[in-house]
Amino acid sequence: MIIKNAPILSIITITTLLVLSAIPLSTSVLANTPDNASGPADTAMLKKLNAAQNLLNEHMSLTAKENQHINAVFVDPRISTLVIGIDTDSPRPLHTYENWVKSIVKDVPVMVDFGTFEESSCDNGKESECNPLWGGIEVQIATNLGTLGLGVTDDQNRKGFIVSGHVANPNTSNTAVFQPDNGNFVGTEIVNPAGPRFSDAAFVELFIPSSGTPIIDVQEDRIYKTDTSSYIVTSKKGNDQTPGGTPVKVLGKNSGEKSGEVVTINAQMTSPTYGTLHGQSLATFTIVSGDSGGPVFSPGSTFVAFYGISVGNYQIGSTTYGVFSPWNYIQDELNLQ
Repeated sequence: MIIKNAPILSIITITTLLVLSAIPLSTSVLANTPDNASGPADTAMLKKLNAAQNLLNEHMSLTAKENQHINAVFVDPRISTLVIGIDTDSPRPLHTYENWVKSIVKDVPVMVDFGTFEESSCDNGKESECNPLWGGIEVQIATNLGTLGLGVTDDQNRKGFIVSGHVANPNTSNTAVFQPDNGNFVGTEIVNPAGPRFSDAAFVELFIPSSGTPIIDVQEDRIYKTDTSSYIVTSKKGNDQTPGGTPVKVLGKNSGEKSGEVVTINAQMTSPTYGTLHGQSLATFTIVSGDSGGPVFSPGSTFVAFYGISVGNYQIGSTTYGVFSPWNYIQDELNLQ
């Protein structure tokens, strides 16, 4: 992420472009500095600001109404301030966000202003070539098409992403993965245990050439929204935190984005691929072929919590449930951080 006309802040990932519209950051950022800001942050102040940012992020992953139009949260150490960016189309005045933020972070210097968030990943939709890789875009594993779940790192510090296990090849390794399809090699499926399982998921290690310089990158906190915008994952939650009644969204390469809610957790299903799938979550959404592996996450305009990846549908009588594998079981079975 790059801030126009300003030094690059080390806390922000390069590849996105953030412009606070009221703040041409090279000079006039200082004019918008809150009264209690004190110039460049010393070590103690920077620690306090970072702690405040983490606290605010935790609150944002739990609430929706208060932070619905917040599109950026970061520390600017040059002015010892926690900066909050707000969507320009927010129906609420800035002071309501400032009051909410200050009720959480207390006496930390805060600046709240309108900002615009621009970024680029995919050439022409989630079924086109994308770099960096985000959750929700098309992938091809061997000859099968599916949806990328989320970027992750495993316990051996290998960078990659998760995909549907049944779209991949269970109990195999070294299967080539492409994005969006043949011709753009992005990684190798290296973990996909045989059944019985608690998750229908596989880990793909990102391709890094012998030069050591990655050609393709993956952003571990991003889910596709449009070619130039994404959801930002601020937390990952297992099924113990997503009981029945939890509102959810699911994103698939063919169906796009759908909304629903969790019906129940810890369902045991008979899987054609794994035999028995334990601990699955059932929801009111449904998916179609090609959507498997897509991210399931919380509603939100920008900041969301990641809950797991879609598996398929289960129909009984006239009722159809969407099935998804919860994050806690994916993390355990694929040995992810």
